[in-house]
Amino acid sequence: MLRLLSKSAVGMCCLFGTTIAHAQSLGFEMTGNILPPTCRWAVGDGNRSIQLDAIDLRDLPASGAAGHTPFQLVLEGCSAGITQVMFAFSGNVDISDPYRYRNIGSAKGIAMELQSSDGRTLRADGSDSTRTVVVNADRAALDLRVAYWRLDSQQTSSGTVIAVAQVVMTYQ
Repeated sequence: MLRLLSKSAVGMCCLFGTTIAHAQSLGFEMTGNILPPTCRWAVGDGNRSIQLDAIDLRDLPASGAAGHTPFQLVLEGCSAGITQVMFAFSGNVDISDPYRYRNIGSAKGIAMELQSSDGRTLRADGSDSTRTVVVNADRAALDLRVAYWRLDSQQTSSGTVIAVAQVVMTYQ
């Protein structure tokens, strides 16, 4: 039923200060992220290039590695509670040797071998390619070395040697 107020009734509401209030309800969303504990790359360690010294083609053995170049992957500022970091390696596999990293440079019959400091190969196919390092004073350093690898029974030529490896770190 619709009721109409007379002008005098409306005037009386206004005269006595009665107001009509309106209420409105709305919701809002609050978002954020809780990140897992991590470490950060030391300056220069992320997406870096390891430069091997040039060697003479004659210095390569009939099969195997030559021209080893040592380097480190270093993580710093590790979150409290992280006691070790597991590094898992993989990369572009050479067709004739899945343990070696495929050369995408111009040299023929050559691949790259990645090793941990104990001399064990970090295989490009991802098998037996995990190494664990203890975190000490919020820092983890993995000692590695890389070398040229002459592929068995392949014709070799001089040129550039370029290989790419990926590493995934798991914090424990």
